[in-house]
Amino acid sequence: MKYAVKFHPLHKSGRIEEGKTLLEAARELGVALRSECGGKGICGKCQVVVEAGNKGLPPATKAERGILGDKLEAKYRLACRTPVSGPIQVLVPQESLAEEAVILTDGEGAPFNLEPAVEQYHLKLAAPSLSHPLADAERVLQSLERIYALKDVSIPGAVLSSLPARLRQAGWDVTVTIWQGRHRELIDVQPGYVAGTYGIAVDIGTTTLVVYLVNLVSGDVVATESMVNPQAAYGADVITRMAHAVKEAEGKEQLRQAVVSGLNQLIRQACARAGVEAKHVAEMTIVGNTVMHHLFLGLETRFLGRAPFTPVVHGPCDLKAGDLGLVINPLGNVHLLPNVAGFWGSDAVSDLIATNCYRDRQATLLIDIGTNGEVVLGSESLGLTACSVAAGPAFEGGHIQFGMNASRGAIEHLRVDSATYDVHYETIGGIPPKGICGSGILDAVAEMLRVGIVLPSGRMDTSIQCQRLRQGAEWPEFVLVWAENTALEEDIVLTQKDIREVQMGKAAFRVGAQILMQQKGVKQVEKVVLAGAFGSYLNPKSAVAIGMVPLDNPEKVISVGNAAGRGACLVLLSKSKRAEAANMAGRVNYLELTLQPDFNTAFVNEIAFPKKDS
Repeated sequence: MKYAVKFHPLHKSGRIEEGKTLLEAARELGVALRSECGGKGICGKCQVVVEAGNKGLPPATKAERGILGDKLEAKYRLACRTPVSGPIQVLVPQESLAEEAVILTDGEGAPFNLEPAVEQYHLKLAAPSLSHPLADAERVLQSLERIYALKDVSIPGAVLSSLPARLRQAGWDVTVTIWQGRHRELIDVQPGYVAGTYGIAVDIGTTTLVVYLVNLVSGDVVATESMVNPQAAYGADVITRMAHAVKEAEGKEQLRQAVVSGLNQLIRQACARAGVEAKHVAEMTIVGNTVMHHLFLGLETRFLGRAPFTPVVHGPCDLKAGDLGLVINPLGNVHLLPNVAGFWGSDAVSDLIATNCYRDRQATLLIDIGTNGEVVLGSESLGLTACSVAAGPAFEGGHIQFGMNASRGAIEHLRVDSATYDVHYETIGGIPPKGICGSGILDAVAEMLRVGIVLPSGRMDTSIQCQRLRQGAEWPEFVLVWAENTALEEDIVLTQKDIREVQMGKAAFRVGAQILMQQKGVKQVEKVVLAGAFGSYLNPKSAVAIGMVPLDNPEKVISVGNAAGRGACLVLLSKSKRAEAANMAGRVNYLELTLQPDFNTAFVNEIAFPKKDS
């Protein structure tokens, strides 16, 4: 039995099978409900208001009662815990929608030589005649060898089948596209002279997708598009998504289709903006952590989630776009950079390619900040030693009561007056705040620590007489923005629990860095490079203040933007960089932190914040 389900004010409706939850219905109908916990009833972000049809609903679960409290009387329910049992109409509050993030898509990188794996060749062919009845394919191949000295070019069957019509429709004046990877392969035939060929570079992040349309002749990025990773509907972190892929019969395919659909949407948008036909995009490069890599390919992830965290494949992969369901040239090559370990993926390899920090003469620490963070210590003499850290989603707004991604209305920076404790803040877009994103969270904790609201232990000092500091329903809390100044009509607060989440995240990064330094006998790094979108917006002083990095001088902490995306562009444009990435990945010495004998002790020791006089 199926029932009509309507989501207001989004004008999304459809017939949904009985027993499915409203969260599942939202996914089917394209409603981007927040669901950081992947539908486990823990995060409380998928709140909806039942406007009609509530009579047939079962009573609220224990989880709903604990999270919603008095809101139940106003007909609030958790979408992930509310089954469809009849026709139903729900209102989606603004704060329950996963808004489009403001995603950093640029980034500075190392110089390189333009050397793409795909090139185009213009041919003006003589038409066949009785005196020269050479076959169409041989006519093309002989011309390529005679004019451009290209030998051993193969022509796939898909091109051969359309070749006669294309040559004759073009009057024997064509531009052919040849991929020069493992071998030379003719993948496209276009009429007349074509001035440029294009490729796509992709960064598949746990939180975001970013697509770069690149002119392979000039090396220019001609269009960039980004979105929240559609897989977020199945969980905010890789562990939740892996669980969905394993436990649900169609879970793995649902996650694969979600990311492929998102990428195709972004590819079409980027091509439309640049006036390029997607079907003529000749190659794609992709980076992402190991879990994102496997979910994109539809590979088994269950063994990534258990010791010894074994991936299906480590090395680089070259696959056909058509086999993956992508809307570029179906014969176009899709190159996925290599992974290093179960939780240290090609995005970190791409960071290294983009920054060249492994060639630094001084000891440099590179940190890619995310739910699953990557840390690598290196220099010309030290080589590369790396680890991954389970930092949690706090720095991306997850598990924070009023946390959100970096979208319009998010508090991105703030400071606290040391005399009055008044809070001065900035929001993305300059509009009334809806919540607080990672950079704002970091500032808030650092500022509260500076003025004494938070003690080095992480505990809020409730002895301070301040109107903003109060006891909440469960935890002490500090009011960042009063209700009348927010877009939510309720106070935006940072709770004691939120502080603990930040402590756990910062301790993970700090301990990872310390263990790498101990392994290499490095007492002090000379530079810390922060990669990733979050790393570009944070205040280095705040990172130092909370003890997130092993440096006391904020001037030695630099951010490099979306280095993973920049690296993806580099390997798209340079076969040498592609080979360098594969070679470098094989030289990374990966450490599994949980096997280090002093890891637990070190982690506990780093939970506290630095003392003011340290």
